Amino acid sequence: MRRMVQCIVGLSALCMSVLANADPAAEFVPLRFGSAAMDIPAEMGRRIVPLTRYLSDALGRPVVPQLSRSMQHAVDQLGKSEVDIALLTPVAYVRAEEQGARIIVQPTTQGRKTFHLMVMTRDSGPIRSLADLAGKRFAFGDPAAVLQYAMMRQARLPFHELSEIQYLRYHDVVARAVAQGDVDAGVMRESTALSWRARGLRAIYTTPPLPSYCIAVSARLDGRSVERVREAFLKLNGLDPMHRAIIRALDPTYDGFVAGSDHDYDIVRSYIGRFGADAKRTVADAMPRAVGRN
Repeated sequence: MRRMVQCIVGLSALCMSVLANADPAAEFVPLRFGSAAMDIPAEMGRRIVPLTRYLSDALGRPVVPQLSRSMQHAVDQLGKSEVDIALLTPVAYVRAEEQGARIIVQPTTQGRKTFHLMVMTRDSGPIRSLADLAGKRFAFGDPAAVLQYAMMRQARLPFHELSEIQYLRYHDVVARAVAQGDVDAGVMRESTALSWRARGLRAIYTTPPLPSYCIAVSARLDGRSVERVREAFLKLNGLDPMHRAIIRALDPTYDGFVAGSDHDYDIVRSYIGRFGADAKRTVADAMPRAVGRN
């Protein structure tokens, strides 16, 4: 009995010592919020800042943007814990998960955690279908975005008949290149495509639903912080005008967030396995002819 009491007293003393030596300032160490480079950095900053401000208030801890140069850079930042939280494309998430990243939430569009890719061309031009792109110039975004390549293969884009393939890195740059006539068509995410409809572009192809972008965290972010970040996202209510502005700043098609599911991205893993090597060869073949736009 005496030994049991001594053990309890000893454990209590140890716990008090740990608490006494805990650094209260750790709660105020900024969390770094990264993102796959879907648009040019200035645009990505504009989209993310309202969310980081909200998270700072919700967590009582600074959350600061830390933008990436490319999709692969975003993956490496999260994998190496150079950022703590990140908005990732489906392919970027699958790559980051291989480095220990964990999904926490997924955005929803009309209540669904899916999105589409769209092929856009100029409304004034003669192109009406993917088959009409034979002999034409086509633009992709980031060279590492295997999902774009895979979906164009599925849709039977006439790759070998294209006169030129360009990789322009950012969705908004692809849209601008199409509008300016630098390319004849390009693939981009749904929200970018819809925003350019009023500026003279139209869709000639829309993919089936794909698993949405997601919010993931570094493997090194502690469990308590992970839960608090997840809770903050899930509290964002699209019916609240202030919350809706934060959500739609991130993407105008979003209306909220739900708990994330890693299994949703198994189809993306399948696409990477089927088309990843082929996509790399296509990039290598196209790059010498591509217009450099970094």
